[in-house]
Amino acid sequence: MNTSGTLQVNVNGRPEILTLDTEMEQSFEKSVELSCLARGFPAPSITWTTSDGKVLKTVSQEATEEGVKSVVSVKVTSDITAFCNASNEYGTDAVTFSIKAIIHTTTQATTTTTTTTSSTTISSATVKPETAIPPKKIKKEGSGVIIAVIIICILLLAILGSVLYFLYKKGKICGRSGKQDLTKEKSNKDNIVVEMKSDNTEEAILLGVNGEKQPPSDQ
Repeated sequence: MNTSGTLQVNVNGRPEILTLDTEMEQSFEKSVELSCLARGFPAPSITWTTSDGKVLKTVSQEATEEGVKSVVSVKVTSDITAFCNASNEYGTDAVTFSIKAIIHTTTQATTTTTTTTSSTTISSATVKPETAIPPKKIKKEGSGVIIAVIIICILLLAILGSVLYFLYKKGKICGRSGKQDLTKEKSNKDNIVVEMKSDNTEEAILLGVNGEKQPPSDQ
């Protein structure tokens, strides 16, 4: 007669964590669950701590055939280093969980608004907006051109008036000078005639006194 049975032998010893050191990445402001499995006899007690000494609250912890499994939930607000610590009366063991926070940058599409006097055109950043020339700007440039033309005309008229006035004054002075010369020349001629008449009279008187020549009335 044969009999069979199962014999379970528990060996006392310090705990051993079966989970290896883990590195992971998680989005910013998201939660991540960390699990740790440790075996030993007596059954180890598992605690969770962070690098700054903060104790994390355990979500669940249960004993299985393989050992004790513990789970915690961590909210990622920055890079975190968490430790799973297993201990019993024979010793301790620990593993490290390194969590890197990832900040996702979202690119928002920019909207460009172009306003004209007639309508408003809204286009996305991928579409090149139409360039509208405001009518006020054209009117302003036209007014500037007109003002410039008027100023130039005024300057030309002023220059022309100055030239005409100069020519007028020059002609007036020349006319006055010619008139004075003619008057002077006429006056000289009159003086010559008077002198000639005076000379003839003196000559007649002298001839009468000397007896050389007498006038017909005396003969």
